[in-house]
Amino acid sequence: MTYMATFFTHFDAVSFARSLTAEGIAAKARPVPRAVSSSCGTAVQFEGEKLPGPALLADVDRIYIMAGGGYRPVYGEDGE
Repeated sequence: MTYMATFFTHFDAVSFARSLTAEGIAAKARPVPRAVSSSCGTAVQFEGEKLPGPALLADVDRIYIMAGGGYRPVYGEDGE
């Protein structure tokens, strides 16, 4: 599955991407799409079978599954 995480700050996004990479998960920072709002303009796109553990999710605003050209919340205010 392809996920996209949003953050409150650019620093949190960069830190999350680095942490995922250190765990062997391919991740890349990218602009937040217009269909998804965020407090900062940076999101992290990553692949996985499941969400990362709680320690990595501490600074994440929301996580969406990217499917069919849309975004479905799976973590955060709309998806917990």
